[in-house]
Amino acid sequence: MALFWRKGYAATSMDDLVEETDVSRYGLYGVFGNKRELYRKALRRYSEQLGAQLWGDLLKPDASLPQIQHAFVQLTAHASSELGRRGCMLCNTATEVGAHDEEIAKDVRQLYDRVTKVFERALVNAKRKNQLTQSVDTAGWARQLTGLTQSLAVMARSRYPAKELGRHVKFSLRLLTKQ
Repeated sequence: MALFWRKGYAATSMDDLVEETDVSRYGLYGVFGNKRELYRKALRRYSEQLGAQLWGDLLKPDASLPQIQHAFVQLTAHASSELGRRGCMLCNTATEVGAHDEEIAKDVRQLYDRVTKVFERALVNAKRKNQLTQSVDTAGWARQLTGLTQSLAVMARSRYPAKELGRHVKFSLRLLTKQ
């Protein structure tokens, strides 16, 4: 996962994978079939592993506006770190591979949809707890927040300063709470 995230799909060779994993080429082919299938599994692993680290309390069923805000604090801090400067593996995959591989593009959309559902559940909870006005379009804002995560990833990869990333998030979340 780390190798694909660091180098991308096309720039990662089977020799790189053998060296990184300490598993023979035949072992990799035997378990995963090919580089593409290994990449798809790495993408899912990225989503599960990093999602749990970054989203934390937002993944809880009763999460609401404070957890959304905290998730973006975490995400902004991550995006400002050296690891975060790699961008988001989902976003990187969408732009590098998704344009010409429909199955991987579908994988990316499904993973984005999972993120959007987490946001939507938290927004519905926030409305129920009167943290947001009842007029807030939870489905629309959930998609908007998913897009915000990806814009942060692209900005991080472009080495935007942490202060600018924070302003971007603060402005977007302010719009949400003023609805």
